[in-house]
Amino acid sequence: MAIKAKKESTIEERYAITINSEKKFTEMMLEAESRGLVKQTRKQLNNMKSFVGIMQANPTQQLLHSSDRTHGKMRKLISCGDHNSPLQQQQDSSVRVNEMVQQFNIAKRMSKAEADLFTTTTGKQHLYMLTLTRPNSHKNKLDEDFTKHRARVSKMMKALKDGAERGNGLQLVGGKYLGAFVSHEITVNEEKLANKQSQKLYHPHTHVILIVDDVLKVKATKDILLDKWRALNSDLSLSKDAFDLRSAYDQKNGSEGVSAVKEVVKYTVKPDTWNKLSNIHDDYQVEVFSELYNAVRRKKMKQSHGILDTAMNFLNVFDRFRNAMSFSIMDEFPDIVSQLTELVFDKNKGRFGGYNAFYKRELTADEIVYYNRSLIEDVLVSEGVVERIDEFFEKYSDDLKSKRQKIYAEVFKGFTFATVIDELTDKLDEFAAFELKQKNDLKAYDIKLLSESILAKLNVDKRDFRESKGDMATNHYRLHMRVDMTSLNAFARQEWQRFTDLFEQYVAPLTGVNTSIEIHNKYADFMQKQGLFLHNQKDTEDIELYVDATMPNNYPYADYLDFVEDYLGTALFGDDWEQVKQ
Repeated sequence: MAIKAKKESTIEERYAITINSEKKFTEMMLEAESRGLVKQTRKQLNNMKSFVGIMQANPTQQLLHSSDRTHGKMRKLISCGDHNSPLQQQQDSSVRVNEMVQQFNIAKRMSKAEADLFTTTTGKQHLYMLTLTRPNSHKNKLDEDFTKHRARVSKMMKALKDGAERGNGLQLVGGKYLGAFVSHEITVNEEKLANKQSQKLYHPHTHVILIVDDVLKVKATKDILLDKWRALNSDLSLSKDAFDLRSAYDQKNGSEGVSAVKEVVKYTVKPDTWNKLSNIHDDYQVEVFSELYNAVRRKKMKQSHGILDTAMNFLNVFDRFRNAMSFSIMDEFPDIVSQLTELVFDKNKGRFGGYNAFYKRELTADEIVYYNRSLIEDVLVSEGVVERIDEFFEKYSDDLKSKRQKIYAEVFKGFTFATVIDELTDKLDEFAAFELKQKNDLKAYDIKLLSESILAKLNVDKRDFRESKGDMATNHYRLHMRVDMTSLNAFARQEWQRFTDLFEQYVAPLTGVNTSIEIHNKYADFMQKQGLFLHNQKDTEDIELYVDATMPNNYPYADYLDFVEDYLGTALFGDDWEQVKQ
């Protein structure tokens, strides 16, 4: 999960607000459900009630963040579990950004491959941001209006597709439509909300990133798209000022799409909107909360079209190589967490509102590798795997018949994978140098920290990076902790939380994956299920924890040497692979 902080606020302040919003969202959800305005399962309700109790019992939360304090994630995510909650939306947004960057990068390569093989396109890509709006919706009309709006956006996308593929739909001026990413959003008029007004309260709208194969004549194209959008909304009065089309060129980075992706891959409902709907005793707020939640619940708010959808399919069929492919073609390295800060609960204000200056430190090398592991896992492809990839295409290239097969093969063959640790760290150094040129000194510092931490971890572990699975090294840990049960009665939840936090912090980064914990004492079942110690126990108990952790010797290589031929064959030929192989 990740957040980009605004310039006027620190990451600590932003996360404190989000945590507070999560609590208010949960309390409002419980109230709305009790009134029959929203529906939740018994399991969901229990999760929400448990979350409120945990928040009340835990006066601190640990935040991992970058050195420049713009990017962060909770070290241990505790949320109410609802997909539309503020914290969950933050987490989903971060995942979507990474996925979309991968999709756009693959889509660029697909355009070039198609141009090289078939000359049906220019091989270029240009991105444009299109905004589709409608008049604001009244209270009690949002779901109906939003459903119509999304259906009309789908018709707009189909018209663009028909224009490009059949010539009987929308024709852009200057370039050919290749694909798009669509993101629906709802905002609330804050003035009307504060005054408890019903008219024109909600603003449903849609952001679209259009991908075309040449530079558009923006004014002429905008007129064509506006005419089509008005035709689809003939029952509405649409203002020309509320319709926008512009280039997605990013002046700061000198590239297209960087800011546009972050703009569209955001929240369906902004977290601070939920924060303004927090008075469970106000009937108007409870009703608005419920209507807004029901309008977005279980709706598909983000969708890829055309070449972006094809790019996602490519990433799915070559999933084992996803990180290796992404690392080999990324223009800049994602944000890294390198610092830890403890957020504290302000009892006077009744919310999280600051941080513990005495609990603020830089992560250790083990922790940096562990908490940034999703960025480096499986990024290396051994020389043996590369050789087998070359052998596969030498053997089966003549069997590639369809346009899809040929483009997929051309794109995959074009990757230059990192094969050894030195290539990984050298490329990280290049990313750091790039950030220095962009005057992002602290991000460059974090990337260097990650590079140094990888090398430091290798020196300590003395692992062999093998081409196949090899042996699995199993380490056994036994931890003993003496707990005076009577001294923990008042702070049982807090102490248990702190203990498990320390365990995860100091053991999990060292052991890597598949950590299993068994707690042996006569209160084991209760503690494992409830996450706290029994009250009213006067005796002192010994608690033993046994940890079995497996550490693969081949980290960070992916384990696919013995399966290269069948894996690539299935990815390219699908159900026909066995016949092709014979």
